[in-house]
Amino acid sequence: MGKKIKVFVSTKQTQGQRQNDFSFVPEGELLTFSVSGPCGNEKADDECGCARSLVGINCFKGTTTAKVVERVLTQNQLARLFKESADKAGWGSVGYTLKAGHEFARAILSVAAKFSTGMVVEYRNQTFSERKSLVTSGVGPQSLAA
Repeated sequence: MGKKIKVFVSTKQTQGQRQNDFSFVPEGELLTFSVSGPCGNEKADDECGCARSLVGINCFKGTTTAKVVERVLTQNQLARLFKESADKAGWGSVGYTLKAGHEFARAILSVAAKFSTGMVVEYRNQTFSERKSLVTSGVGPQSLAA
């Protein structure tokens, strides 16, 4: 049994803060980098979305928001999950190896460890940053008219 490690899972929290947000990954699904990487020289706000999203390991779809959670896993187990996912998606036949799974696992663990558990983050142009929840006070023109 492994110890608790920080990883990224899909979340709908903060979706819509950016006009080009999207989430096609079920809530709570473990996320990794796209095996194919960004499309060419794409930037985060370009049309495709590869430079602003992570991919669900079961559904193989993308999301622009991720939550930091703790899971009981080892780095080796995480690497194997990433490798199994790549195989199911067809990437094993074109060279995605367990070594690549370990590289992805190291990168995810290194970055996730920098954030607090429960924090929502975004991935843009190969950089992770915290997403702030937009909180409203409930006071505004509509509430004052009553």
